[in-house]
Amino acid sequence: MSDSIYKQIDGAISRIVHDFVTPPPLPEQELQLALRDFGDTRLRTLEIACNITSAEASFQPAPKSWSIAEILDHLLLTEQSYRVQIQRLIDLARSGKGTSLDLSLKEMNASIGPIPRDLISLFETPLRMMNPFIPHAVREAMIRFPVIAAINPNISDPARKDIALVRTELMSSLDATKAMLTVEMPARLTEMTVTHPILGTNNVVKILRLMSAHEERHHGQIRAVLKNPKLPK
Repeated sequence: MSDSIYKQIDGAISRIVHDFVTPPPLPEQELQLALRDFGDTRLRTLEIACNITSAEASFQPAPKSWSIAEILDHLLLTEQSYRVQIQRLIDLARSGKGTSLDLSLKEMNASIGPIPRDLISLFETPLRMMNPFIPHAVREAMIRFPVIAAINPNISDPARKDIALVRTELMSSLDATKAMLTVEMPARLTEMTVTHPILGTNNVVKILRLMSAHEERHHGQIRAVLKNPKLPK
């Protein structure tokens, strides 16, 4: 296991301990902290990708693996799908009609372990029953570190794009997420939640934290591709 993985695990443990011993910030402060952390994570993504050539970006280490350009497009599509969820929570808070949304495995068909996406819906009920017993910090760590295999939902299947275009879109997408959350928010926004059988029950702050964890997971994947001895120079 590399030093970078040890540092990431140490950082995750520190965050879990910090969450237990530190008084929670005010909802508005918590939201802005989570947004800032996601922005910092996106900037690290762009730093990793800034000097990658088109040949390197399109290189596939194995027939069914993603190229760096595809990984970056996957991050872009994932952010866009989460932004839709956040906007739905904002609309829910403004309407005053309920406090929760529910996503099914048919609507967002992510999967875990060896279970194919086509079969994961069969496990929806037991997954929902397990959700209350998994702390968010643990779920966040499971997303951040590739200990458990995961299959992305169809909505974030990447396309083959030019690396320069994807870098530009990643920056403009971050701007769009910031713009959505830096205007005046409904007073009860952080009380609104969206529930998913695999991702659990999350408010807008927890969604942003999952977005950061997911992006950091793929930082390691990009670095692994860059270290591949067959990478074109």
